[in-house]
Amino acid sequence: MSTSRVRTGIRGLDRLIGGGLPGGYCYLVLGGPGAGKTTFGIQYLVKGIIDDQETGIYVTFDEPPFSLMNNVRESFGWDLSGLEARQKLAIVDASPMEIDVSARTLRVKGSLGTEDFSIDSVLGLVSEAKRRVTPPAKRCVIDSISGLLFQYESPFQQRQQLLKLMKGLTEMRLTTLLLGELPEETIDYQRFGPEAFLAQGVFVMHNIRTKNTITQVFQIRKLRGQKFSKEMIPYNIGEQGVEVYPGDKVFT
Repeated sequence: MSTSRVRTGIRGLDRLIGGGLPGGYCYLVLGGPGAGKTTFGIQYLVKGIIDDQETGIYVTFDEPPFSLMNNVRESFGWDLSGLEARQKLAIVDASPMEIDVSARTLRVKGSLGTEDFSIDSVLGLVSEAKRRVTPPAKRCVIDSISGLLFQYESPFQQRQQLLKLMKGLTEMRLTTLLLGELPEETIDYQRFGPEAFLAQGVFVMHNIRTKNTITQVFQIRKLRGQKFSKEMIPYNIGEQGVEVYPGDKVFT
């Protein structure tokens, strides 16, 4: 397993974690609606392509790719379609809605919510996507793990299938961000589910309500193999994407 660092591309974050994420593992990014999880994930891929000359894979279980592409282009100017055409980004679509699917997008035959869905089919397309881009992908984003877990009824099935997914991604030497929903009132990530225990690291994007305002707070809750601060850190989503502010205080 490579111990090289993979830069996140999130301003202010990499210097908090020793220059980047230890490569080849799965990391969990949790947050409530509107916290910026998808932006965080796409920024990780786009900055890796632009700044580090790498390639990436985006797997969606929720939002159709055409909607995602439109949203990030309008909000941040990120041209995912162009990156896909240049074979720098590969998209695997397992979303429930099969709408305006690009010929370049890899569509899972059994989408999420159907009896035909399987982790094996997703991993097969991720493997194909890794080979499709040039150079072969090192980065991957799964959006979101929450939708995936709803596919399975029992906690045993959820943990079993999640282990299969993470094992497959790790064996492909992908440094993967698993995005997941976390209720706004939930501060303890351990309530979320098995993925918090299985992941190499856990990052939480909090929306903390204070009177008539919402304070956005970032926290590193787990990062195996290295020291880190669990201090609450303010963050913001601006025109350039997500930025965290180490050293600044959170006023609530």
